[in-house]
Amino acid sequence: MKKLFILFFIFLAATVVEPDRASAEKAFKTDIRIHLPAKPRPVNRMLLGNNIQWVDRGDELLQSGSLNFFPQTLKKVRRMGPTVLRYPGGSLSDHYHWQKGIGAMAQRKKCNRFNDNRKDTVLFGTVEFLELCRQAGAEPLITVNVVTGSVKEAVEWVKFTNSGRLRSKTGKLLPVVKYWEIGNEPYLIEESRRDLALTPEEYAGRANRFIKAMRSARPDIRVGIPLRSDSLGGIPATPMQGFNEKVLLGLTEPFDFVCLHNAYMPFHYKGGTDDLSLFQSAMAATRVVKQDIEATRSILKKHYPEKKIRLALTEYNALFTIGRGKTDGYISSLAASIYLADLIRMLSFEDDVLMANYWSLTGNWFFGTLDQTGCPRPSFSLLSCLNKIFRGHHLHVDIDCPKFDSKTVGFVPAQRDVPLVSAIGTFNEGRIALLLINKHPDLPSKVVLAFKQTADIHIEAVSEMHWPSMFSSGPKSKTSTWKKIDIRASGSTFDLRLKPHSITLLEARTGGQPDK
Repeated sequence: MKKLFILFFIFLAATVVEPDRASAEKAFKTDIRIHLPAKPRPVNRMLLGNNIQWVDRGDELLQSGSLNFFPQTLKKVRRMGPTVLRYPGGSLSDHYHWQKGIGAMAQRKKCNRFNDNRKDTVLFGTVEFLELCRQAGAEPLITVNVVTGSVKEAVEWVKFTNSGRLRSKTGKLLPVVKYWEIGNEPYLIEESRRDLALTPEEYAGRANRFIKAMRSARPDIRVGIPLRSDSLGGIPATPMQGFNEKVLLGLTEPFDFVCLHNAYMPFHYKGGTDDLSLFQSAMAATRVVKQDIEATRSILKKHYPEKKIRLALTEYNALFTIGRGKTDGYISSLAASIYLADLIRMLSFEDDVLMANYWSLTGNWFFGTLDQTGCPRPSFSLLSCLNKIFRGHHLHVDIDCPKFDSKTVGFVPAQRDVPLVSAIGTFNEGRIALLLINKHPDLPSKVVLAFKQTADIHIEAVSEMHWPSMFSSGPKSKTSTWKKIDIRASGSTFDLRLKPHSITLLEARTGGQPDK
């Protein structure tokens, strides 16, 4: 299970007055115009990354008593198509020693879990992880242990994975590991590991030694360091205030990207907020993430004015509460996937974002895209859809729609004038895909969709992800599908209806290239 982290807060103000709800019989109007921009922007497929942990047989990915994957689970993972896979944790990386997970099952040793005193035998080890990357077509990302591990251990790991000769038990050549993360979240202090906490200065010193030695072994690897702003949405987000400044002052070795965990939103850790306020704050939360990205850029520019350093959201998910009952499960709800769709949409337009890794792939409490029995959750349907449409180039999408105001909830301060509809469109070899998000909790939207300067548009399919309850995780089934809906066409203009709290996918083809 993902670590039950409790961040350190000083003040958290939340207003919970229930606003008036409009009649569900009404619908609001949205006008959408689509065309190819003058300078087409490629879609960043590395935003479709994910996480997998070493514990619990790779979060229930391996069969019991075996080093083999569950065939049906692996089939679903391949269909979802994660483009990057991060391993061996989260916080579990702080106790992970990779040599204990090499060789036959009988040779495997145990590592400590996180937040308890249990130990697990490392069955989902480095070879199993890289085999998963091979079969899923994913780029591997490894987080090294800077807390209880050694520089020598990290260097040997780099050599082991980058020899170019490492093969699976079936003889298949395994991918090398280009991306390495130097520690997980050194800016947090967990109650269960206070004696292992690193000050920013200690972390910077260790990071220098790790980076220098790892690059000596493989100069071509790309290295990332974790950073954390002092606050998110005005709420203190780390007990180590000034972490970024102190780390950047202490770093002398070059690094390629920074790792952010700034998109677990809205995270109202105190609980007690009504569902409508939770939903609306999640629908406004990408603004807070964008602001933190801008703040991170600013401090990087201050310390490295001549260097472009890329950003990686190596963990992200919707997060409503932890340890507060039913609202904990909202992580795996439709509402969460609506937030995720809007987040990935926003990130796709940030040129310096290298990758994003959803937390997490399978099992893992309410976090996995597949639950502990292999049933897909809404996030699986969303990420599978994005894998299908995140190809080619962005379309330019102009939207005119009403806006809403949200209350302060968790990390998300009160927001004004948030558009009720957002969208992302792609164009690839004559095929068009448009993902539409209706953030209204109750009302549908009547959409007039116009393709500007685009020839011979033929709608092939329109489907939606919607359930009556925005915090439902949908039907329990081994497969998760989108429901097909109808659309009316007139030339290059189309009318469709977006249900409340829904995600809609429109797929089309064109007989000619959109005019630039």
